[in-house]
Formats: sequence, structure tokens, C-alpha cells
Amino acid sequence: MFSQARQPRPKLMTRSLLLPLGLLPVLGFAQVTKAGGGYQFRAKLRKGQVISYSMTAMKTAGGGGPMKILSPFTLTVLGPEGSDYRVRASSGPVTMNGKEYQPKTSTEGLLDSRLRPVGGGDQAGAFTGMFPERSIAIGSSWTAPLAISTGNLPGNSVATYRFQKITTIDGQPVAVLQTTLAGMLKGSGVTLVRMSDGTPQRMTLTLGLTYTKGPQKETPMQLRFDVIRK
Repeated sequence: MFSQARQPRPKLMTRSLLLPLGLLPVLGFAQVTKAGGGYQFRAKLRKGQVISYSMTAMKTAGGGGPMKILSPFTLTVLGPEGSDYRVRASSGPVTMNGKEYQPKTSTEGLLDSRLRPVGGGDQAGAFTGMFPERSIAIGSSWTAPLAISTGNLPGNSVATYRFQKITTIDGQPVAVLQTTLAGMLKGSGVTLVRMSDGTPQRMTLTLGLTYTKGPQKETPMQLRFDVIRK
């Protein structure tokens, strides 16, 4: 925790990787290290580091026509500021069914060692601050809030992360986190986190939600959300 004398700094706010759904995910980056009887997830970034992802969100069930959303996401580390990191987050352009839906956006802000926006307030994104406060043993779980806004129905969900195992995939040692969402946004999936620097190698979620379409008409929809490090 920071002292009370510390002045608030701008929060990191990014465009959503799922803009039409009002989600605000910011991917977390941390090193996974052995600590006591478990493992600790903490940020360990370096100045000039550029981490790029491709994102695909595809409707797999629900009414209406097909929907496929594509968006690149890039995090650039501008440098440390005390115990925090100043970063630039860029996403887009976002396309839906092959047509541009949102232009490219970019913003700067500070993240602490648990990837929380410095200055307090709401979370900057669904995955910001996802890492646990203490070390976590394999098989253990923790929860983190997930701030969302779906259509005209703002609300909150809770993500439960279960540290399933450590394995090697495509030559890369990774921590496997089973992820379950409860609340307004429900879903489940798996996140692979690199042991070396904590950057997600791949995140795959199946999401279910109900959105408002027309006066008092609610429509269920299911999405597959896939984020892959380039």
C-alpha cells in the first residue's frame, strides 16, 4: 500500500477488447515465482518492452446474424516510476464482420506491481489486478472483481481463478489458470500465463450474457473469446 501523502496519478483506461459488449479488459503481466508453499504473481516489466496480442470474439450461439470481432492489443512499457510502471495501452482498429467498428485508440497510465491502476477508483479493466495478494499453491483459488457494462445493464461479476498446474506448451513453461465468471457475465475457460514474465500466452473463454435488443426485449448470446500472444 502507498502512504497517504502520495498524490493520485492517472488511472490506466483502455478501449475494450470487446467494445460492443462494454467490457474493459486489460491483460495483466507479471512474473510467476516460487514463494513459500506456493507461487507469487507480481509485475516485472522493463522499459521499452512491447507485448502484442490478437483478439477474436465470435458469437457461437444466440439470435440474430453472425458476429465476429477482431482487434489487436499492444502494451508498451514506458518505464518505471518508483515501484509502479507507466505504460501505453493501444487497441484496434476493431472490426466486426470485416468492417471497421472502432478506430485505433491509445492511452497512458500507471500500474502497480499487482497491475492495479494507481490512484484508486474503479478497475481499469476486467483483468487488471487479477493477481492474488499472497502466494498461491497449486490447486488453490482466489477471486477478483470484474467490472462490466452490458448494453444498458451495468453490473459487476466476480472471476474465480484456480491455479491448476504448471506445464510446458510449445516449449513455453506456463501456469494454467481455470477461470470461472459469476454474476451478470457468466462463463468459463482457461488462461495460460508464462512463468518467465507472467504475460498471458493464451486466454480462451466461453461467455454467456443477455443483452437488451429493442424495448424490454432480452436476447441471450454466447461468445468465444480468444486472446493469443503474437
